[in-house]
Amino acid sequence: MHFPESRFYIRRVRLASNSELLLPLKEAGYVVEPAVGDLERTSVVEIPVDVGEGIRTLKEVGMWEQLAFAAFLQRHWADNQVRLSLLPSSLPCVVGVKEIIKSHPFLPPSRPSSLPPSLRSAAL
Repeated sequence: MHFPESRFYIRRVRLASNSELLLPLKEAGYVVEPAVGDLERTSVVEIPVDVGEGIRTLKEVGMWEQLAFAAFLQRHWADNQVRLSLLPSSLPCVVGVKEIIKSHPFLPPSRPSSLPPSLRSAAL
């Protein structure tokens, strides 16, 4: 369960370079380029996404609400660990977390500026 990082972003999908989907995507105006690391056999298609008005982003949802939602999903939907994204700036205290959620690593988000331009996904 991941809240979107931005209202607008680019979803990048990898397809085999011989996929019959590539030509219609190119003709529709989607950006298609060779995949870094496999220039001949894999292509990357950029799909612009608008998650819509009124959808809260990761920065607008607090840590406790995210943990409560993950616990709800874990209890009523998945019988195992539910993955979620937590921002380290929202981690003042994690006492009591083990009582509401089975397991979760608290990892810092990657910084888009540290990635090559072709791999950045959130609109800044």
